[in-house]
Amino acid sequence: MNRPGEGRAESDILHVCLPHRQGEVEDEDGDDDEDDDGEHNTVAYNPYGLFFYAKLCLPPNTDCPRLATGRVLKNESIRYFFKMDYTEIQEHLEPVGVRRKVQVPPTRYPNKRRKTLKLWEGEGEGEAETLFDLESKGFKMPASGYDNGEDRHAYAPGDLSEDASLDRTCTSIWKAFITDVLQKSPNPVGERHPSYMTMNMNERMRGNSEPFKSLHLSHMFRRVRIQTCDRTTWYNHFDRLFPAKTAPLLCSTTQGYLTSNWWPKHNRLIRKLDRPAADAYRARFRVLFDELKWVPSTACDRVWQSNSKKGKIVYPKGYTGSAPVIALNTSANPEEIAWDRDD
Repeated sequence: MNRPGEGRAESDILHVCLPHRQGEVEDEDGDDDEDDDGEHNTVAYNPYGLFFYAKLCLPPNTDCPRLATGRVLKNESIRYFFKMDYTEIQEHLEPVGVRRKVQVPPTRYPNKRRKTLKLWEGEGEGEAETLFDLESKGFKMPASGYDNGEDRHAYAPGDLSEDASLDRTCTSIWKAFITDVLQKSPNPVGERHPSYMTMNMNERMRGNSEPFKSLHLSHMFRRVRIQTCDRTTWYNHFDRLFPAKTAPLLCSTTQGYLTSNWWPKHNRLIRKLDRPAADAYRARFRVLFDELKWVPSTACDRVWQSNSKKGKIVYPKGYTGSAPVIALNTSANPEEIAWDRDD
């Protein structure tokens, strides 16, 4: 908390931030320097008891962030409060030779090392729907606490509780899978390029599987490659996205799996369920998975693949560069794919 009169720097910041009114300015500290704003006959006062910081002027319209009043702190006050002068602050905020963040397209969402956003319980379309019915068959949530196996540190601590509903927990894992996969959709090389996927973050966070049941791909992608699957290939993707109870551990350098919400939570749950419960749980996931027309073309070390060699079908036609690769369900007909983008 600053108290007026504690020092020249504190008085300077009050002079800059507070409104002014006409009055005589007493020069108690003998400062003969002229004020930069030319307000020689005004004094700062605080009529509200609170400070409201509004109408900021920000780079690139000004060298340094400041209030829109036009009054600026003196360099000595800046150094006192921020341990930097105006030039150092400007270099920190607007470094020379580095692309400003405003030049990064707003439709490009970072996805490699960033944890996916969580779809909180009660959010998303159809949130009241429960997609599992395991409790009626006698299955329950496992007891809480870590196993003592060597994999106990492989996954981040979660919110599994033996008092929670197993059906609702499984439903939340499925919905997290839907949103996480869309959030992890790859981007082109170079931060100035927008994402391959055209869906905005609100659309990716809806929590329903409709995008994966549609083959109108131009509504979702700017560029896309398509891998046609036989049953073995299709279920290989399922096994990577929803590993079995005894599946081998992945290496720590995998892309997308460990920074998602659904995958760690799925693994924590299935490793704690007993064999009959784990089999019933995963069988239901497989039914939901088979209802999808496409999923990411996965690999052992990444959720999404994106290169110029994968996928025999490419959109737009004639495109030869890199693009996210999606795996087409064996029940889906490639001739049903709709593409009406011109760019």
